Amino acid sequence: MSFMSLLVSGGDAPSLLAQCRERLAGDRGRYNLGVVYLSDRLAPDAAGIVEGLRLMSGVERWVGGVALGVCGTDGEVFDRPALSLLLARLPEDAFQVFGPLDDPGEDAALADFRRRSQPYLGLVHADPRHDRVPRLLEGLSGGGALYLVGGLLSSRGGYPQSGRRLGEGALSGVLFTAQVPVITRLSQGCAPIGPRRTVTRADGQRLLELDGESALQALATDLEADGGGPMDVHVALPRAGSDTGDYLVRNLLGVDAREEALVVGEHLADGDTLMFCRRDPRSARRDLERMLDDIARALPGPPRAGFYVSCLARGPNLFDEPGLETRLIRERLGEFPLAGFFANGEIAGERLYGYTGVLTLLC
Repeated sequence: MSFMSLLVSGGDAPSLLAQCRERLAGDRGRYNLGVVYLSDRLAPDAAGIVEGLRLMSGVERWVGGVALGVCGTDGEVFDRPALSLLLARLPEDAFQVFGPLDDPGEDAALADFRRRSQPYLGLVHADPRHDRVPRLLEGLSGGGALYLVGGLLSSRGGYPQSGRRLGEGALSGVLFTAQVPVITRLSQGCAPIGPRRTVTRADGQRLLELDGESALQALATDLEADGGGPMDVHVALPRAGSDTGDYLVRNLLGVDAREEALVVGEHLADGDTLMFCRRDPRSARRDLERMLDDIARALPGPPRAGFYVSCLARGPNLFDEPGLETRLIRERLGEFPLAGFFANGEIAGERLYGYTGVLTLLC
């Protein structure tokens, strides 16, 4: 197996393709799978870009899509045209490209590949406008037999995706067999500010009571105990059965002062467990460093390549230092081919996360 990555920016689609052509000179026919993330400003040119990459590289199968920000080995690019590429030479029977589809369960070729090859990891891209995406991820995962990484694409316009074809749909991506060994980890962008609490009364998205007291009073108690000053407060839902303490972060949408209730960006039920959490740059950086140290200990050797999907609310929207996340990845893990994007929701397992960074390394 072999890999290379490119991050090019500045100019229009033809000039970006010219930069790619110059960097790929002499490598035509060397790779058989490409991953491309393109700035949403390039969405109208997506078809021409993917076709140009096919012609110059000799790679027929490309997966990826559009995002408001893209990243690679050399850094992160927001709000200007850019392409992030990862090219790979893999055994032909080690991967299967699919989509974009509104229901991957209807893809006969994908189902046949799963029966024959038992893939264990999928790199998945999803359109955030499709409300069935969470259920489709659960179905594609097959009860956890297939571990999914990736994210919801982000765009101010169209959402073209590349898979078996270029177009729009709910899901697209590529599945890998065990011939492509990987390690993946998730970094939370928030930190708990209080204990785990039990929902004792809820009505859909309205959180009325926690541990027998009003939800608003419980929040006030935790904020006072934290003493951390002003912060961006969210709700964290611990993942049942997780051995790494993962939790799903959901927005705190409003307050019903009359009933001392909170409105949360998730449907809740009596008996659910949740925590309040803070979102701030220091907490997010500490957890990213923790995750990188953890994945470094798990690696059998230097990583051969990787994908990084970070939340759109991270990057320059959270950290003061431009390119902080990819810089820390380089510092902790060394230089290796890397491609990624900033998502409207991150995928790990069969779940959609928020405010996280998901790093997947090919070993």
